[in-house]
Amino acid sequence: MKATINFALPSALYAHPNVKKILYHKDSCILHKKLNESLLDQAKLSTSHCIVFVAKGRVEVKTYEGESVSCNANEMLFMPRDTYLISDFMVGNEGIEVFLVFVDHELVVKFLSSKLNRPRRAVVSDASICKLNTSRKVIHYFDAVEEIYSEFENGKEILDLKVLEFLHLVYLDNQSEMIDTLYSSEHQKRKRSIESAL
Repeated sequence: MKATINFALPSALYAHPNVKKILYHKDSCILHKKLNESLLDQAKLSTSHCIVFVAKGRVEVKTYEGESVSCNANEMLFMPRDTYLISDFMVGNEGIEVFLVFVDHELVVKFLSSKLNRPRRAVVSDASICKLNTSRKVIHYFDAVEEIYSEFENGKEILDLKVLEFLHLVYLDNQSEMIDTLYSSEHQKRKRSIESAL
């Protein structure tokens, strides 16, 4: 069955009834999503890089080429910007709970400039969806962000600080993966296609 609904992420999630906006500004944000019933065949385009942290449940992502990536609770995956998605949110008895961190081009450039001492050539291989290592620091980060900033006055300055802090935390356990994937994705202009089951 073909997906029939099209919208752009992350902006389309801002009004979603199952999504809590923790901090947000245009194409960068930190969101908390909870589902108790399946949501099938949702077609979308992610205009920013997205890191998904699975707090509860299971996320499966299948690439256009047939490659599959799955994440269980306390695991993360990375999806590059300009990615077409067809998502199925399949919910078990306990539902699904994820945190989504969308990172726009400006913040990625700022992060990369702090990690790269000299210009480098773009990675030859395509940037694609990949699984990231998760540390206790990342888990505590989301606990703290939700507790402190859910009722905090939203603003771009604090959002930028918290997203950059998150990228640095992820980098601690994913150094080459973070740099290679972000750098490669930033230098690719073509659209990517994936089919995912969340």
